[in-house]
Amino acid sequence: MPLIDNNVKLDFKDVLIRPKRSTLKSRADVDLTRQFIFRNSKKTYQGIPIVASNMDTVGTFEMAIQLSKLQLFTTIHKHYTVEQWKEFAAEHKDILPNVAISSGMTENDLKKLRDVINAIPELEYICVDVANGYSEHFVEFVRYDLREPIRDFQVIPPGILSLQNLFYFCIHQKNDFIRFVLENSCKTLQQQCPLVKSAIEITRILCKLFYIGVEPNRHQIHKDYFLLFYTISSFFEQAFVRCLLLFNKTWKEMRACDVDFQVVSSVVYQQISQSLDDIFLINSSTTIINKTIISPYSSPKSQTLSSSVIKSPMNTSLTSIYQYTAMCSNGLFGVAAESEDFVIWDVEERRTIFVT
Repeated sequence: MPLIDNNVKLDFKDVLIRPKRSTLKSRADVDLTRQFIFRNSKKTYQGIPIVASNMDTVGTFEMAIQLSKLQLFTTIHKHYTVEQWKEFAAEHKDILPNVAISSGMTENDLKKLRDVINAIPELEYICVDVANGYSEHFVEFVRYDLREPIRDFQVIPPGILSLQNLFYFCIHQKNDFIRFVLENSCKTLQQQCPLVKSAIEITRILCKLFYIGVEPNRHQIHKDYFLLFYTISSFFEQAFVRCLLLFNKTWKEMRACDVDFQVVSSVVYQQISQSLDDIFLINSSTTIINKTIISPYSSPKSQTLSSSVIKSPMNTSLTSIYQYTAMCSNGLFGVAAESEDFVIWDVEERRTIFVT
């Protein structure tokens, strides 16, 4: 059934710029120049925020030369060759801060884009020419640093893992994602819970708690590798979504602003850590799950898994139980292991599964 939206829609003809009080005496005193600081890269752009379209008859080199004299911006159309770009850059280096290169999303477009930005590193802006900015292909295309992809892992650890988590959040939890965005879009810039920054922070916290990226036997808690069983295929992404929503909830409850980001982060870290502690294994004979003591041998085996599923990579017997890392949320397993037995807690079904 087609969706018909009967709400009032506005067009460009409905826009009215309302004048405000001013101390200027003449129109000659007006300064249209603005400085923009990009939220993530912290780079700055200064000029008049009027952009010429990347249509093939508008976004030309000739147009860029003329508009740059007025401090205006031009997005160059995508039909120029690499050699034409090199020739233009050699003759007009001073114009490059006021232009953006356009590209499609095919393999040939991407190859040409890489060739141009490698030949002309002074180009700072890229315009992706796509009909639908909500396309999954568009998200995949803009995910990587085209100049030097490795910088995604170096500049903002844990790097691209945060973007993959955000992509999962957007695709698989659409309602929560839209609610997150809309709730913060109604606030001032200082009061908004920053989606990208908080996503990076939550990913960093989870990596720290789960010891992701840590070499074995380099920390004090884990002495061996243990198997983790989950009832879902995307455990880390699900944990990320739940923790990001917790971050947003804590942000609202604390009525935080941008200067309180680290304070909120530390509070969320304690909340997540405490939730994990509630299902951690404490000693070699008992398991505390949601503050309920369960003996590893208090009930008969309720399910037997095939040996191929429970095959352990360890050569040594398990003589003691260490702290485990498992998220206490629906559909996720908390795992225990003692001697030759695996004690598995199914959070969704609220029952134990013993595997010998």
